[in-house]
Amino acid sequence: MRKKKAIALLLTAVITASAISACANPAASGEEAAVQTAESVEEAEKAPQERDTPAGEEDTSPGEGKQEAYLGIGTVGDKWYASSIAGVVSGETQVSLKDDYFTAINLDYFSDLTIKDGYSSAGVFQDADQIMTERTLELLKEENPKSHEGKLVSSLYELALDWEKRNEEGLNPVAGGAEKIRAIRRVEDLNAWETSESSVFSCRLASFQIENSMADSGNYTVEIYSTELFLEDPGEYFQQTEDGRRTEEYCKNVVCYMLDRLGYSREEADQVWSGCRAFEAELAEHMLTREELYSDDIYDKIINTCTLEELGEAQGNYPLVEVLKADGMDGSDTYNLTEPEWLSALGKLYTEEHVEDIKDYLLAHYVFKTARKTDRDAYDAVQGYRNERYGITGTLPEEEIGLAVVNSYLSRAMDYVYIDAYCTEEERQRVIDLIHDFASYYRKMLEQEDWLSENTKRLATEKLDNLAIRACYSDTREDYSGLIFASKAEGGTYIEALEAIHRHGLQLEQEKINQKVNPDLWLMSTREVNAYYSPPDNSINILCGTLVGAFSMDQSDEAVLATVGAQTIGHEITHAFDTNGAQFDKDGNYHDWWEEEDYEAFNERAGRLVEYMNQIIPCAELQPVNGEMQKTEMIADLGGMKAALMMAEDQEDFDYDTFFRAAARGWAMIETKNSLISQQQSDSHPLTNLRVNIPLQHSDEFMEEYDIQPGDGMYLAPEGRVNVW
Repeated sequence: MRKKKAIALLLTAVITASAISACANPAASGEEAAVQTAESVEEAEKAPQERDTPAGEEDTSPGEGKQEAYLGIGTVGDKWYASSIAGVVSGETQVSLKDDYFTAINLDYFSDLTIKDGYSSAGVFQDADQIMTERTLELLKEENPKSHEGKLVSSLYELALDWEKRNEEGLNPVAGGAEKIRAIRRVEDLNAWETSESSVFSCRLASFQIENSMADSGNYTVEIYSTELFLEDPGEYFQQTEDGRRTEEYCKNVVCYMLDRLGYSREEADQVWSGCRAFEAELAEHMLTREELYSDDIYDKIINTCTLEELGEAQGNYPLVEVLKADGMDGSDTYNLTEPEWLSALGKLYTEEHVEDIKDYLLAHYVFKTARKTDRDAYDAVQGYRNERYGITGTLPEEEIGLAVVNSYLSRAMDYVYIDAYCTEEERQRVIDLIHDFASYYRKMLEQEDWLSENTKRLATEKLDNLAIRACYSDTREDYSGLIFASKAEGGTYIEALEAIHRHGLQLEQEKINQKVNPDLWLMSTREVNAYYSPPDNSINILCGTLVGAFSMDQSDEAVLATVGAQTIGHEITHAFDTNGAQFDKDGNYHDWWEEEDYEAFNERAGRLVEYMNQIIPCAELQPVNGEMQKTEMIADLGGMKAALMMAEDQEDFDYDTFFRAAARGWAMIETKNSLISQQQSDSHPLTNLRVNIPLQHSDEFMEEYDIQPGDGMYLAPEGRVNVW
């Protein structure tokens, strides 16, 4: 359903998205937190923003008499409104469900929908987020929490909102680190910085974390990630788009603001930015671009298993092995170097000649990363720059700022408190039963594919039969007994708490080294309004946060089948057989299990879907859909809908109208134009109107239910329908 919040870098995010196919619109809760709210922003992606109208071209922005500019103008969808953009449709808009089903069904809902201050979107996912937010805040505000985890999250919440203390400290918590970077003169000084003890403020040229091995799915490995870039996509350094310019403006504004607060002149701040950008451009030439990261052969590029000794041989002048030792990561039997060419380039650039540019890089990223961990002036300044970038107005309520911090740093501890208060075995079993039902119909789908050989069918059904099912919440919990920090009443500070949490998290990571993967430690917060499929352990994960609001189990059978069924469970199961998931076997290993002719036929079908999607121009201000980038999500949307409709055939007196309306409402959402354009150009998830209209266009049952005929905007000739499965 929902897109996973990015971890740190575009590479990290894409690798994780490849390994964890979470499926939703990025402007909803997970990414909403990353984009709008608080501390996770520094570790989240810096996606490019709105594309300005090029000089000399007509301005097609909305205005009186220009609403038609927001109709799709491609071969496909030429009667569809870009109704996901806030303000495009209103109570006066007239649209037939035969022309644009998504807009017609949601028109009344959109007419009364407004985006709250501090947010870039509104809709059913945000409604669900609000339910989860209200429940979680009630738990955070409880007096005398019963559990240790409850005390931890409540204390962190209070410390995050202790602006009096944070303002008193100002930039003092980060000033020392900035001075250390400023004092760097030689490579030896760089080495001292890179190999210093890890902290919540750490800023290095490489990053790493413990992950499920994609080459050996049952074991943990240490993933080595490339240098973080402000422009995120290395391609932006050689052919910058208007989106890239906006990203650069945002990041530079934050960096220069912080340097000004630290006593730098504007000239000095500009020099820091210039040096940082020059160094990033040098490295970017040797890093994977966004286009490469979304290619089908990405795993061949990023799976490079090696030993610590081999890393030492590959690191050149950069002390990667010593950096790993500093964080206690040097004892792993295996490592995965995601970008060997990057490490080679970094090893060559890490010389006396480039010390000043590297120092500028470290300083710029350090102050950017730490800005929101300081005082209220810095928090508000960064929020203002972000508002400009995403078209957001205002800021979040105080309590939601505090909640965002808890979600960023103690998410699992908060999950345990929530599970004890709200989750039931009854609801979990209902979801598990529905997953089993979908899996049985998926088996029928696979068995009916006449383009597959018997051997590939056998291996595909084995993968389906080995699907690990996880619903609502896990019974396994991480141990927080060793995490202790002083509360506000005890004289504690926000920074002290963050440092304690960082040390505890690092210890938990170290304990995973050379261990078997614990499949019951979920990769996402159970409270997130989301779901995901994980190829490395062949698992479907339906989080309890997604089972509220429009996706509640307490709806009609038809509505549950459309939302929890087609758009969640069926979607995630299909990810096991999309162009990414299909490259992993039943045990979660990256392994070619296909017959060659079958795999060629599979990719030919996926290619036809890409050609179909490439014809769609959502509105005059957007580029055509990037079918290659978004095909995995659309394969999953189509597969989930097909499986659900197969189930509907076997249900007596099934109400197809209720089913299709619930499917349309399941993706009802509006976004600021800037946010939507960012998603369109950088995310693998299609826009929400397309996630409804496209699967329905490919459905015989939909055409029959509403008597869709040639000339209707929702019509697609049978020969043009491209179900991959």
